Amino acid sequence: MKVGILTVNRAINVGAVLQAYALQELLRSLGHDAWVINYLQPEVEASNRPVLSFSGMMRLLVHGHLRSVYYYPRNIKGNRIRKGNFDNFLSVYLKCTPLCDKDSIPSDFDAYVIGSDQVWNWNIFHRQDPVFWGRFERKPDSKLVSYAASTSIESLRKTNRAFIEESLGNFSLLSVREMPVATFMNKEYNLPYRVEANIDPTLAANPVIWDSFESTYVPNEPYIFVYAARTYMKNPGLVRQRAQELGARMNCKVVYMSYGMHSPVDYVALIKHAQAVVTSSFHGVAFSLIFNRPLFALLYGDEQDYRYKDLLETLGASDRLFDIEKELVIRSQEYEIVNSNLQLKREVSLNYLKNI
Repeated sequence: MKVGILTVNRAINVGAVLQAYALQELLRSLGHDAWVINYLQPEVEASNRPVLSFSGMMRLLVHGHLRSVYYYPRNIKGNRIRKGNFDNFLSVYLKCTPLCDKDSIPSDFDAYVIGSDQVWNWNIFHRQDPVFWGRFERKPDSKLVSYAASTSIESLRKTNRAFIEESLGNFSLLSVREMPVATFMNKEYNLPYRVEANIDPTLAANPVIWDSFESTYVPNEPYIFVYAARTYMKNPGLVRQRAQELGARMNCKVVYMSYGMHSPVDYVALIKHAQAVVTSSFHGVAFSLIFNRPLFALLYGDEQDYRYKDLLETLGASDRLFDIEKELVIRSQEYEIVNSNLQLKREVSLNYLKNI
């Protein structure tokens, strides 16, 4: 079956491109001819690939990307390197269609898989993108499927109920990433199928797909890897402070994710070989679990905590959650039960995809 994946593959974000690759490989493992539909999502293009012109900067302002307006023009060389790293990953690892917009989504696929990542999260696009809800021209006999689409209950409540029910009425299978979201949708909406909760494709895929991801940026000496995916607004320097404190106690250097230097492949390798990982990122948590790394998942007390809090609690790994306002406590982290639970989740997710 020829299957098209609709996701946020063009974002300059390691989690976005790595989950796209993992979903592609998952579908290939099931015998499908999997393609990533190279969709020019307007908000992603404006915020992640801004044009350094007056109109380009105005688009960033209109969409509320104030940080990009401030920082992007000040680091033109670094942003060129960053974009090159991601475009190289897309060309090497993803089987992409030609670029398309909302009016030119390829119509020759037998099935469309929408997800995973935050395709249904209002806060990412400041709206709900109709394309990610299956509102595009396609063959009448083609299937429409969501897989581990990530959102929040708050985001769904911002969305017109009729839009959600009408859109999802066209799907053959429905799956989100967070269990509380699945429970909410099944209770709240009149849907043709029960919404399932499936794990992110980076976790669902056979871990061997990451074996070749190695990097010259991996230090020879012991190190802690830090990836703060978002700023802790109450105290922007606190993540760095906590990491430095931990590094001193573990006698390790501290390595920070640098988008101006590290590629998605570097990111995976840096987590794989770290003595510990400090992160406020869902995919920082996910890859720490894949490689059984000692993990310090930081809780900010905001709406974004749920993305990895739910995952860790589901896998029996809530001892990896740490309040950022408190010192990071070094303690033994066993992986036997976590790995067993994760394997069960992999099997459930794989069985779901077999129904396409």
